[in-house]
Formats: sequence, structure tokens, C-alpha cells
Amino acid sequence: MTEANSPGQLPESVEATATLYSALQALTIHSQENKTFTLYNFLLFNSLLLMGWATVFSQQRHWTDAIASCLLCAVGIGAAVAWRQLMADYASASDLFRRDLAMAEEFLPTRWPRPIAGRDTQIEERDKEARKAGVGDRDLLTWAPRMLAMLYVALLLLSLAKGLLA
Repeated sequence: MTEANSPGQLPESVEATATLYSALQALTIHSQENKTFTLYNFLLFNSLLLMGWATVFSQQRHWTDAIASCLLCAVGIGAAVAWRQLMADYASASDLFRRDLAMAEEFLPTRWPRPIAGRDTQIEERDKEARKAGVGDRDLLTWAPRMLAMLYVALLLLSLAKGLLA
């Protein structure tokens, strides 16, 4: 790319363009993977945490078991808050890198394909449909932690109630 950042000006060489485009493409793919794997890791972590809570809760015979159940819920709430911010950041970074890659496609030689521009059109159409239904890919990343945090609050109250009755 040129310093003027104008598609009308030709880059120094096709090799330089290919190298830069390849690096931007790898960055975009990696950012999408980060977004996906962060959600996967969050859900896996919460599955294990919920299994631990259920095990402690079902065996609750003493007030110390209630404290253990409450501590597991507190960890879940804390993780949900932290992970929500992390997932929102990864989603924003992924969008930014994809937009930069689409802009870089303007500098490609005319015979080269422009897959990101086509993908952006698909994403815009999908997002319009998702907004009608009230759910989108970014919503999943930010609402999953919120919903699990609310679940942990309910489980915390349940643990406290059972502990007081024990």
C-alpha cells in the first residue's frame, strides 16, 4: 500500500502486495479463531464449574458445604464478568481486522479474487436477519456470560437457602 492510502496508486510490487495481504489475511483468520475459541473455553470452564457446584450441592450436609457451593458461584460470577469483556474485545478486534483486510483488497491486482468483500455482504445480510430475531453472533459472545452470571446468582441463593436449612 502507498502512504497516501489510495487505491488509485499502484503499490511498489505485486510481491509486496501479496506479502501484506497474506499477513492481513492470517491476522483476520487468527482473530476469528480467538473469538470462537474464547467462547468455547468459557463454556467448557462453566460446564466444569457447574458440575463441581452440583456435586458439592448434592452432598451438602454441613454449613461448610454451603460455603463451598457459594464460593463456586462467586467464581462463576467473576469469570462471567471477566470473560464478557474479553469476548467483546475479541469480537471488536475481529471486526476491525476483517474491515482492514477488505480495505486492503482494493489494492490487489484486478485478476485476484476479493473474498472478504463477498463475505462482508454475507455477514451484513445475516446480521439483518439476526437482528429481526433478536440474536446475533456478537450477542452470543456478550449475552452468554450475562446469562451464566444470572444462573450463578440463582445458584448462590439456592446454596445459601440450603445452607441455612442444614
